[in-house]
Amino acid sequence: MNHCTNEERINSYDNSILYTDYFIKKTIDHLRDKNAIVIYSPDHGESLGENGRFLHGTHNADEQIA
Repeated sequence: MNHCTNEERINSYDNSILYTDYFIKKTIDHLRDKNAIVIYSPDHGESLGENGRFLHGTHNADEQIA
């Protein structure tokens, strides 16, 4: 984590969310005329430096569980 600036870490996370949104939209568009259900369930949030925490796996980090 030391080789990236905080702005780069946040941009990287934001880009991963944008790609996820893109992928979900493409999946829904592909299945739009089908008899199908799409369920998306993210498994966790991410800490991007709040209170000195990075990444995920901290059980008491509000940004990961809210």
